[in-house]
Formats: sequence, C-alpha cells, structure tokens
Amino acid sequence: IEKRISQKLRELFGSVLIPSLSATVSKPGGDRTGGAMAEAHQLLHELIRYRELMSRPVIAQTLSDERSKLHKQMLKHLENLRNDFERRSETRLRGGDRSDNAAVT
Repeated sequence: IEKRISQKLRELFGSVLIPSLSATVSKPGGDRTGGAMAEAHQLLHELIRYRELMSRPVIAQTLSDERSKLHKQMLKHLENLRNDFERRSETRLRGGDRSDNAAVT
C-alpha cells in the first residue's frame, strides 16, 4: 500500500505541486503579492495535508527527489520574498515614490 501511495504522491508532486511552486517563484515582473502569495500559501496547505504520509519511511525514501525539488523551490520563494521586502523597505525609508505614498494614505 505504501508503494502505491508513494507513486500517487510522486504524480501529484510532479504534475501539480512542483510546477505550481516553480511558476509562483518565477512570476514575471517579480510579482510576489496577491495571487502569487495565495498560490504559495495554498501549496503549503496541500503539503501539510500529506505530512503524516510523507513522514513514513518508505514514502519518505521514495519521494526524496521530489522533496528535494520542493525544498529548493521553497528556498527560492523565500529568497524572493526577502528581496522584495528589503526593496520595499529601502524605498519607504528613502521616502518612496508617489504610488507607494498614495497607497499608504
């Protein structure tokens, strides 16, 4: 049963989760707000749903490549968020542009 579950999870990771996270990470124009953030949040919830299954030794071993790919994509996403935060913080510290100030007020 665990091998069958592993195969189903591998298919889910390969066809849905990893491509979705990759698309979120590489949004054109650096858009990591709104829709992109919602997508990443939904993907994390999807992973949490399978947490118990993925902790089982046979399944964890079978999905090691997929887990590694997801890990790398999540690290890229976090790096993008950090860079975006720092860019926005620097803009605000320098007085920001008109659009940033107008949105705050």
